[in-house]
Amino acid sequence: MKKTGTRKALSLLLAALMLMSAFAVTAFAGNYDTAATARNVTIGTNYSGSLSGSDYTDFYKINLTTSSTLHIDFTGDAYAYYEFLDNNGEKLDYAGITKNNLNIVSLKKDYILKRGVYYFKLETGPYDSCNYTVKFTSTSSGETFAEKDDTFDNPYSIKLNQTYKGQVALNEWDDYYKFTTNKDMTLNIYIKSDNYLWFYIYDNNEKEIYSGGYNLSGRFVANEKVKLSKGTYRFLVERAGSLNEGSNYTFELSDASLNFPDVSKEAWFYDAVKYCAGKGYMSGYSNGKFGPGDSLKRQDFVVILANIAKVNLSSYANMTPQLNDVKKGAYYAAAVNWAVDNNIIAGYANGNFGVNDPITREQVATILYRYMGEPSVSGANSILSRFSDSGRISSFAKTPVAWAVKNEIISGMADGRVAPTEGASRAQIASIIMRMDQKGMF
Repeated sequence: MKKTGTRKALSLLLAALMLMSAFAVTAFAGNYDTAATARNVTIGTNYSGSLSGSDYTDFYKINLTTSSTLHIDFTGDAYAYYEFLDNNGEKLDYAGITKNNLNIVSLKKDYILKRGVYYFKLETGPYDSCNYTVKFTSTSSGETFAEKDDTFDNPYSIKLNQTYKGQVALNEWDDYYKFTTNKDMTLNIYIKSDNYLWFYIYDNNEKEIYSGGYNLSGRFVANEKVKLSKGTYRFLVERAGSLNEGSNYTFELSDASLNFPDVSKEAWFYDAVKYCAGKGYMSGYSNGKFGPGDSLKRQDFVVILANIAKVNLSSYANMTPQLNDVKKGAYYAAAVNWAVDNNIIAGYANGNFGVNDPITREQVATILYRYMGEPSVSGANSILSRFSDSGRISSFAKTPVAWAVKNEIISGMADGRVAPTEGASRAQIASIIMRMDQKGMF
């Protein structure tokens, strides 16, 4: 690769000095003495063998159908030597197998590998012997994209604000990804790996915009921010370290304006908040925070619903509010006027809307139910009977709550309650909206 050729050349030169031809093996008596006569491995099966005298070499052939981590577990009764090779006979790893701290001759190895055929070679000296067992297991890397020989000109296409999984294996160097931004922005780079990595941003002319890397601890690399102009870019993830290392990784490139300091990537609501912010349904506070645990106010829920509906509120902005406590010109007034005009909300019996009141779970269900056109619900009482506090649901909300439960919009609490009069947090509302939107309900 043009940008990484120097590092690769040095590593390949080291490899060339180390490697010998792996398949130039003299065939001795026995069935598995060469690569051509190797024992075909069934993943998860225990194998036993014996090396001695003229039959001191065994080959095992492993066929990985997807990018994986291969686990090798070997135990023997005497010293042995192993080589791990690819299908071209290139020696990817080798060492002697000696006694561990329990005085047992054993080997446990993990190799991060592309799909393909590999060979595990065991050997003793011609005057030595070793009885052994070996087992091969594998774990798929879960890569988002099917493997290909990706290059700068043949990258994987990705979208901003989405999470992807990748792998740079023991026997490959890098992954290229292409993304486009339709505006000037600050890009946030998040990447987590189980090994050392380098990562880069290039523009469409292969000019390096940013480079970074992190250590073997597997720590999160968050808040790596890069200012980008409108255009198309490449994100390169490159394997680093010694010849017997690869890495599985997870990454996300996102618009930094959609990231909130109080919404960690490990939080259960992270995806929902990111989704709603990216869609323009919800936004954060003026201080940059999202406030995931804060109770959502009634007027803010109606504003969110207007955002989802993409309604033109200009005709409602100068309307005289029909509810007593809605102030003309307030940030929420046009949205509340729209919701009243379309019979989505009716307000309280005293004529107030309830500005700044925390919205309750049954109110959320009722407003969404009316927004969806009040679909028919059969067996509402049966649906609600599973909840220990179903009797506390207000009469106006019974059918809406049953509808919300039936459509998995609202679920019960861990203690078996539906908690109709409890407030709904901003994080909970984001989760509800994401579920409905992904189901095509909006």
